[in-house]
Amino acid sequence: MSSSPGRPSQRSLYKAAAHAFLVRDYETTATSLDAAFAVSSPPSPDLWLRALEDPTTVTPADLTAVEARRKLDILRITFLATVRSAHDFAPAALPSLPTLSPLLELSPEDLITALWFSLLPPSELPETEILATPNAATLHPSLVTSLTLAALKLAQPNQARAVCEAFFGSISERSEALLFAETESGGEAFRETGLENSIMNLGPKEEKKEGVAAFVAAWIRTHDLYVLHVLPGLGEWEAASDFATSQAVENGGPR
Repeated sequence: MSSSPGRPSQRSLYKAAAHAFLVRDYETTATSLDAAFAVSSPPSPDLWLRALEDPTTVTPADLTAVEARRKLDILRITFLATVRSAHDFAPAALPSLPTLSPLLELSPEDLITALWFSLLPPSELPETEILATPNAATLHPSLVTSLTLAALKLAQPNQARAVCEAFFGSISERSEALLFAETESGGEAFRETGLENSIMNLGPKEEKKEGVAAFVAAWIRTHDLYVLHVLPGLGEWEAASDFATSQAVENGGPR
């Protein structure tokens, strides 16, 4: 995440993009985002997971890089969904940029697919359909939530469903072990997110590591988005109930 002397850093470019987005200066948002991705290198896919399992195996610089890249990915997803969903959307209104312009030329459905694969490590498999794969086993749930919300914003409920189901179908045993350990003890995630009455109300609350609590909170948001918005929006009420029940049982919830 370092930059050459005189060259803007990923951090400064992200801050410029985020500020411009808030004031709806989409041209500056686009150019800053594009430049930020040009100087950003994706961390190892499971680096955030290793940090939660054993913080002594990663450096503070590693953690900073992981968090910075995640914020950058989320901002890009949110920006593209916002611009693409505008009633007066016109790609020509934004400057031609190497990474963003090709995405903005896609249909809403294909845009969600392209963004899904942009979050995954490179693979030899065709990048044409959002499915559960080992490649997605270490995807952080906060990214899944952002992409699901983007799909809903773009009126792509089936793509929102595909994103959620690919995530839940891919989640690794390592992630499930962290989730189970946290939900067994209650963890601070439930208190922080105000989800005490969520479908996943799983027991007493105790202090836990901030990173694990944030991971569980993000998982809960993805879960509740899927069962309370995505599936009901498709008229799949029974599927939503069945999924919520199965997840509660598998992850230590009330039986």
